Amino acid sequence: MLSTVNFFGDATMNIIQRLQKIMPENIKPIACSWEEHLAKMQKISEEASLQGSSLAAANRYRVEWWYLELLEII
Repeated sequence: MLSTVNFFGDATMNIIQRLQKIMPENIKPIACSWEEHLAKMQKISEEASLQGSSLAAANRYRVEWWYLELLEII
């Protein structure tokens, strides 16, 4: 699971960094540290698992969370 977290986290950070170079005035900085961001991700994943979600559903939930975080940042 950590590799999934790292993959989506790295991809999201790369997108944000590229956008900041293009239009820095429109991109807000992340409101928390990278460790706090990963902790949020872990909590969401655990909640999805506790609700009886399958691994695929939990992964989809994590992807949706990253997408929403990216939209919030942009």
